[in-house]
Amino acid sequence: MSSTIKKGLIVSILLISAGLSFYFFQQPNAFSRPPSDFLQSKFSSKGVVDRIIQLRLNYDKVELDSEKAAVTAEINMPFDFNDKLFFKWKLGQDVVLTDGEISGEISTLLKNETKKVMISVSGFSKENNHQIGFEIYGVKNGKKIFGDAMITSDIESTFENTVQNVEKIKASQ
Repeated sequence: MSSTIKKGLIVSILLISAGLSFYFFQQPNAFSRPPSDFLQSKFSSKGVVDRIIQLRLNYDKVELDSEKAAVTAEINMPFDFNDKLFFKWKLGQDVVLTDGEISGEISTLLKNETKKVMISVSGFSKENNHQIGFEIYGVKNGKKIFGDAMITSDIESTFENTVQNVEKIKASQ
């Protein structure tokens, strides 16, 4: 074999291996995926999910358990979703639904569009500490997508608030 053919063969092999290396190192995989802008978790009450549905819960503050409070879930999606999303409110002990639906569905949620789901309840006051949860889920490309949030009527009396206050004190010293 002549030296010109050997050199050509070696150059061809090097170019092919460089091209293949470039191709395979550019493919995304579980270890090289860039960090996501969305909170994600593998586990929920719905099994393994991607937590990409963004939620915020708002409520009217009331003093007595006998007063009604309006609770609103604001739902956002980081992409257009043209299928059904299913939601469910989870009411804590002694919180009673007075108006609205405890569960239901939302169809079509556009990127950066906010959909609101509202209920009215009684028994959600600072008189006693109560909780309300909200979860929403659907399926996108064969994967479960999910979002959940929880609020409490008396945030100052929660363990989480105590821990945050202790951390603030430590940070200021």
